[in-house]
Amino acid sequence: MEREIKIWEKKAQQSKDEAIKLAAEIEKLNLSFARKTGEEDKLFGSVTTIDIAESIKEAGFHIDRKQIHLEEPLKTLGDFTVPVKLHPDVAANLKVTVVKE
Repeated sequence: MEREIKIWEKKAQQSKDEAIKLAAEIEKLNLSFARKTGEEDKLFGSVTTIDIAESIKEAGFHIDRKQIHLEEPLKTLGDFTVPVKLHPDVAANLKVTVVKE
């Protein structure tokens, strides 16, 4: 029983260590999305967790869109910091920029 607990703890620590490394890589990213705008620079459409997850995948990382925490889709131009939960104890802040197409 004690041996099983140690094995489980080791796997949990490895998972956390991998998440920490991934967080460091994700925080280096700065994703940019070009969107059409109307009057007063209001976006036609928005940037969603699906868009962000696809962009992260194109950068070489696999993140499920459910790990990306947006309170609501991005509907304005500008720079945003988007939290990404990689592990129960590890989160990364992803830089996202929405620009005019």
